[in-house]
Amino acid sequence: MKYLIFTLSFIGVVFFNKKSEAQQSSCQKYYDKSMHSVVYTSVDQMPEYPGGFGSFFSFFIRRVKYDDVKFEPGRNKITLVFIVDTLGNVKNGAIYKKLPKDYSKVENEFLSLLPKTLKWKPGKCSGKIVPVRLMVPFLISPQI
Repeated sequence: MKYLIFTLSFIGVVFFNKKSEAQQSSCQKYYDKSMHSVVYTSVDQMPEYPGGFGSFFSFFIRRVKYDDVKFEPGRNKITLVFIVDTLGNVKNGAIYKKLPKDYSKVENEFLSLLPKTLKWKPGKCSGKIVPVRLMVPFLISPQI
């Protein structure tokens, strides 16, 4: 009797693991009108910048001029939104929840530098290379 219960439990665990694996590979996506294709927001393997996000941040830190930034507590955050396409190129850069007419000088500078970054390693869903939309926040603080 104990043997039978163990076997059924084992079958249940194997079935649960298979179902779990299938759920893990389900990627979230939407249709992007500007790209005329499906773009993913969550994938099995996210895009990777050469040298990691530290190198990505350093790219901007070394190049952006913060001369005209008014430092206000809690308001010095810039969130870049962009798509890493299947070739690793950056497309459709924007500032999260802002219209282009409302971009500050610093935000425009971030956006002008974005296409000049190195190529990314593209993201993958179920082993297939896919375009992925990323949101990367930058917290700008005055240097002391």
